Amino acid sequence: ERVQCGGDGCLGTREAKRRGEKRQKWCGERSIGRARATQAWLTNVHGSAPDIAGEDKANPFAMVLSASMMLRYGLGEAAAADAIDAAVIKTLDQGIRTGDIASKGEKVSGCKATGEAILANL
Repeated sequence: ERVQCGGDGCLGTREAKRRGEKRQKWCGERSIGRARATQAWLTNVHGSAPDIAGEDKANPFAMVLSASMMLRYGLGEAAAADAIDAAVIKTLDQGIRTGDIASKGEKVSGCKATGEAILANL
């Protein structure tokens, strides 16, 4: 069951505010919040997108942030997760966007360049 996002620190909320929206409408999975403190439920973030395979259009942010969540909640590596989250925020703050999240008139970056930017900011 999806839950409404409420945190100002949420990356989805930050991105929504940048676009002039009040906040991200939905994020997270309620079932993750129900897991015991010693457990983490890790699941894939999206499909394989065969329709854009090889076109350098995929958005790597969710996959990178899934790795951050795995480190934080699955492996107890909060410092490593914080570093990844900071790199993603810095990348977004630099105006780097894939086509699916770019606003009209913004420069669009491909998957490879976006991933390289995140890595450079790590």
